[in-house]
Amino acid sequence: MRQNLTAHHLNTEYERIGSKNPLVETFVLIVAVLLVGCATTSSRTTAINGGLIEGRNKGEEISEREQQCVRQAVNRTNDRIAQIDATPDALTASRIHSANDDRDREVLGCHGNVDHEKAQLSATERAEYENQAQREHDRAALMMILTTSLPR
Repeated sequence: MRQNLTAHHLNTEYERIGSKNPLVETFVLIVAVLLVGCATTSSRTTAINGGLIEGRNKGEEISEREQQCVRQAVNRTNDRIAQIDATPDALTASRIHSANDDRDREVLGCHGNVDHEKAQLSATERAEYENQAQREHDRAALMMILTTSLPR
């Protein structure tokens, strides 16, 4: 009951002071515009931070795949060398050298794939940041229009 009485009292007080005073109406409008602007800034910041975390996670996933690719190449080479050593002959050294060369090519392929994935990730992030910057610019322009078109 007390809250209703207080709310009613404030509403009556606003009607008595504010509805006839253009300065109060302008002030209320300015506060409303600023609150909307602050709320959109907060959501943009959250979106940017989320995008940074997501990009970092994707980068970590790419690095993990690279390490896995390299480990698999080394394991295949070690298995191949073990098979070569199990049946030694005149070409054993040549076959081991060939296995190591194959391993080096596979590892270079792993690094090349990772470089390509990282380049794609960077391009995607760059495009997202450019879009976000354009949206922020558009919001700022809208806020400027709203604040300059307020009644004086």
